[in-house]
Amino acid sequence: MAEDLVSIGSTLLDQGMRTHAIKVFASVESLLRDAERPALRSSLAVTISERGFALKQEAWASSDESLMEGSILAFTELERMFGQELGEPFEQLVAFGIYNKAGALGALGRLDEATMCFKQVISTYRDSPNAVIQEVVAFATIRERMMVAVPDLPPYIEVPMPDTEYEWLVKDVRDLKQVAWFMEEDPEKKRAMVEALGAAASKSHRSVREILTQHRIKAFPFALLLRSFDAEGFSSMTGPRWSAETGLEPWAISAASTEPSHLERELAKAVGSDNPVLAVANKNSLLYESAWIVPRLFLSYDGWKPTVEALIRTAHIIVIGIEDRTPSIRWELECIKRHGRTDSTLVVLAPQDDWTAIRRAMREAANLDQEFAPATKESAELAGFERVIAEDEIPMTGLASVSALRDLLQDMQATAGLDPEGRVRHLARLVSSSPDISSPG
Repeated sequence: MAEDLVSIGSTLLDQGMRTHAIKVFASVESLLRDAERPALRSSLAVTISERGFALKQEAWASSDESLMEGSILAFTELERMFGQELGEPFEQLVAFGIYNKAGALGALGRLDEATMCFKQVISTYRDSPNAVIQEVVAFATIRERMMVAVPDLPPYIEVPMPDTEYEWLVKDVRDLKQVAWFMEEDPEKKRAMVEALGAAASKSHRSVREILTQHRIKAFPFALLLRSFDAEGFSSMTGPRWSAETGLEPWAISAASTEPSHLERELAKAVGSDNPVLAVANKNSLLYESAWIVPRLFLSYDGWKPTVEALIRTAHIIVIGIEDRTPSIRWELECIKRHGRTDSTLVVLAPQDDWTAIRRAMREAANLDQEFAPATKESAELAGFERVIAEDEIPMTGLASVSALRDLLQDMQATAGLDPEGRVRHLARLVSSSPDISSPG
């Protein structure tokens, strides 16, 4: 009888009658709660698993967070009651349960807990001989990478306006209000500029948050644009050798692009309007919204690496523009290698033009003890990267026609056309040989 009721509930669930299925599963649970016979315990495990899944599906359909919480409780109960049971169906049901619990936690924005559950699936079941469980492990490996937390807007957007007239000369241009104070004399115009810059940064930040939410929940792919922050905006004080060699007082040196880079224009055009691209930025990107095509995730100077590393691990395509081999560029290249993402990465070497030379001179003035050599295809840091082009090799037909990127774009578009489960399944096959698959941390 119990098995018949479970079958009825599963049929209702398959037909989309989730609320009726949930009631049937709850009734079966109450009947079998104290069952000791192995066959009945198997039916109880299936019932709890199906109820959790039905609650999760209904939560998605109705946007009811309480139902999602209910599914988490059901999967937690499944693990508590059957986590130590050996053999089938228990191991398979518990593995699925922890995986589905992680997905429910991610849907509620509880990313740390979701990440822990995905890692639990990987560490517990990676050596299972069960082919179905191995597929769950592969899925968990992909989904764990997708749990990218979006940090709040950094403090430099909200720091109070300076009071001292020449404070910017000795403290650097540190926040939006200082930028506006430096650029405009009229107090009302200063305030309007601060509000406009802050609103633009906030809107851009929210756009990235939405891209990453769709990636986390629906596995929708995105492309990541990396480049030296200096290429978009630069701000620093002159170094100590500046004063020693020139006899001048310290100066604040700053510059910012007023229009998008050629690479950003080409990447946005190649990916197309239906597929998202995002970039990361710091305070030096704030001066001119006109320099942005793709949305920016604004990061703090001291906390950018964990977020960029998380993005590198899960982006479908990575495009990194390089002028000089700065410490941040070298770190990003090493990070891409460490996570086995070199074959998903296109390296574009920027032209050594006058603007590049000006920025290099400004960096050297800011700290004359550091010199950053230009990057070339023979640079040691690019060992292991097969997709490397010079920016001036991009043809008139655009970046999409470059053979080093064409197959990546085609795969991204094909992935976007699948349903969420199909996307995860496709990605799981792609990364099965990645060195990162067995070490999700």
